[in-house]
Amino acid sequence: MNGVVPYVPCQIREYDSNDLKRCCISRKHSGSSTWLAFVGDSSMRLKVHEFLNVLPTELNYTYFLGDKAVTRESFVEALVLHKYRPSTFDVIGWNALPGNSAYLRRLSTSIQDFLRSEEEAAQGKTHSNAVNLNKVGKPDKKPQNPTVREEEEEEEEEEAEERIGDTEYSDADISEDQAPPGTYQFRLSLVWAPDGSEKGHPFNRKGKRVRKILEWVNTDSVPDVVVIGYGKWPLLLREYEDELVPFTELDYFSRPLVDVVQKLAAKTLVLLWSQSRYRWFNFESKKYSPGKDGLKDYWTTILQVNQFSHAIPLIDSWLWTIFRVTGVWQWDSTLPFNLANLRECKVLNDLGFDNSSLYHGRWWACKDIHHSAYETSHIEIQMMLNYLCNSYVDPDKGYCCSE
Repeated sequence: MNGVVPYVPCQIREYDSNDLKRCCISRKHSGSSTWLAFVGDSSMRLKVHEFLNVLPTELNYTYFLGDKAVTRESFVEALVLHKYRPSTFDVIGWNALPGNSAYLRRLSTSIQDFLRSEEEAAQGKTHSNAVNLNKVGKPDKKPQNPTVREEEEEEEEEEAEERIGDTEYSDADISEDQAPPGTYQFRLSLVWAPDGSEKGHPFNRKGKRVRKILEWVNTDSVPDVVVIGYGKWPLLLREYEDELVPFTELDYFSRPLVDVVQKLAAKTLVLLWSQSRYRWFNFESKKYSPGKDGLKDYWTTILQVNQFSHAIPLIDSWLWTIFRVTGVWQWDSTLPFNLANLRECKVLNDLGFDNSSLYHGRWWACKDIHHSAYETSHIEIQMMLNYLCNSYVDPDKGYCCSE
């Protein structure tokens, strides 16, 4: 629509990599950083993935999984494949600035050494390009004895590092001295927090605590925008418990964040993101039926996927009731775009185009029942950049947030 949205009395600017570079330079000269952070589950991970397409040009980038520097390929793999979950993901774009040359030379040397070892380790190995975007990280089967699960979790937590293929990553958060304020031009962060205050699993209340938000509260260096979005993981409990248990758990995991988020919202802009809606129609087509799949498998799948039906808007209301006292902004203005995309996918499904590349492609992502399409994520990213950059880039052209 060329940036023209009904009922919005200003124009939305479309940012590309060069525009964002101009913004970062201008903000830097004004004494402001350009640091965006996402906190939550796989919905936030996919937004970071889309954000990689507009990284500012002409910067040297380092990619961190936890506090371990990795290749861009490994970073993207960790973003998209939901079975790998380091505590933090960071992308730092930097260039040589006066007074920081020694630090950057040291950082550059360590990164080059790491990349060289990665290339040597990767010789003779093949990598699969198959990516499954349709899972939200749900378990393959009903949890076993809780005591056994707790012991297994403790054993996993004792391991300092886990592996993605042949790439090591750490579950330790990146330390801020790896990107001292003033050395980087742009930074993008993700904090893995599918349960809000914990990064475990709703079946087990002994997951690891999310400490990064508290760290931001207690430091002068904070992201310029923090987007918080989670809530679907507790819905997995509907399959094994009852209708209300997920919301009890959601409350249990969210209340510890209220005080922390309130302090963070006093220092920077915090957005509470509204959940993407559920594409139920993928399981109501003639191609998916008891006669084709077997009655037992059919109903098992229906019960599993429909535990999310009709509950997602309630998640939004529940979380907003909890967090509205903190000073966060409720970010639901892109929900109409998400619903429009969902309706387009429903029409394609009804017309029999559910096998087309358009239907399965990541831009519309119609087959992905849990996440918003990359089309919607793109719009959300553009809104964030308009908020951050329009007052620094061509402020006299009538774009939104230019004053």
